[in-house]
Amino acid sequence: MKQLDEAALWEAVRLGEDSRLELKEVRFKGGRLDAPRRDTIADEIAAFANANGGRLVLGVTDERTPQALTPVQLNQLMTVVGEVCTDSIQPPLEYEARRVPTPPGREGGVLVVDVPPRDATAVDAQPVAGTGVNSLHPTHWRPYASSRTNEPEHIQLGKLKFVKEDAAGVLRATVGGLLLGAEEPREWLPNVYIQAVRYDGSRMDGNRQLDAQDVGGPLNAQIKGAMRFVLRNRRVAAHKDPQRRDVPEYSDRAVFEALVNAVVHRDYAVSGSHIRLFMFDDRLELYSPGGLANSMTVEDLRTSQFARNQLLSSRLGQCPVEETAGAGERRYFIERRGEGIGVIEDETLALAGRKPVFELIGERELKLTLPAASPPLPEGIALRVEVTSARSRQPLADAHVLVLYPNKTFREARTDAFGHADFLLHSRVPMTVF
Repeated sequence: MKQLDEAALWEAVRLGEDSRLELKEVRFKGGRLDAPRRDTIADEIAAFANANGGRLVLGVTDERTPQALTPVQLNQLMTVVGEVCTDSIQPPLEYEARRVPTPPGREGGVLVVDVPPRDATAVDAQPVAGTGVNSLHPTHWRPYASSRTNEPEHIQLGKLKFVKEDAAGVLRATVGGLLLGAEEPREWLPNVYIQAVRYDGSRMDGNRQLDAQDVGGPLNAQIKGAMRFVLRNRRVAAHKDPQRRDVPEYSDRAVFEALVNAVVHRDYAVSGSHIRLFMFDDRLELYSPGGLANSMTVEDLRTSQFARNQLLSSRLGQCPVEETAGAGERRYFIERRGEGIGVIEDETLALAGRKPVFELIGERELKLTLPAASPPLPEGIALRVEVTSARSRQPLADAHVLVLYPNKTFREARTDAFGHADFLLHSRVPMTVF
């Protein structure tokens, strides 16, 4: 921890707030912190971390006068700041908090919190407070390591960038290390999961949920789990004309690419939000936290490339995809970089006859909508069979009519009150009517 220049601190307080300095008055009620609220503290600290860093001074009035907090009050503030930086801000960030005596002539002090800037383009490489080498499970991280090395685990993990020293020199698991190598990343990153819901109908209604699942685990397991959710909840149209033809609502390849993009390119610095996958009768919606990097627009997605999380992109390029629907013949989760958006658009257009829609919501969330494919219209000719009595020539209702094809397939129907039975038949296929 660097030595603090107290004279410079109090001169800055006297001059007032700026883009790197925030002053907050503190109030206690019944011996407990009453103001500022925890979410206010979290917002100020996160804003500094996501910008150029800054300093928060707790214990200064609106008139820029130090409050001279007691040691007990300072201890409470230290606890609150620690909990905010670990639990309320995801991923947890590094900070320095110190008790600073008020200027000479007064007892007590204030709490000064220094927040370093967090590199938003490399959040996946940031160390996570409260973690260590043991936070990562060998079952999950060893597939990324070389099988020909006998180096200690911490050396191998360091080369993978799954662990990194924090400001105090303590070896911590990185965000990317937890996402790929932990049994359950949510233990440290609570919002790292996919919320999947299948609704009955075309609108979001909690009373009409047909299926719901929070898909957790390492990112490769999340992709597989979300794919299984989609497969068991999508509808598949089946026809015999006379051969069976199956047409699913969504392309396996399009859904797979969409899920890979969502977990790889989401902004893991955005706290309080997770990936959401909603299925309706007419569409699938996928929401991924974070805006677009490098001044990109949704129109640039197909022709431009960006990798917000280089570590995740690189390591998932080494992760065997194994038996995962939609992966096709690829060996790893990421192989042909830059083709994912094209696959999503082309596969969806070919199946549904409409393009998917990408939307940026409030500069903080990317939404993808995949339209559901409609069942194909059967091809053939309409045929009406009329059944009448041989004696009276009157129509026969509820007569069983059977159309038999040489390939042992058939169609059947019963006549209506007028003796009519309607079929859709193929002119090129011979049939016998009974």
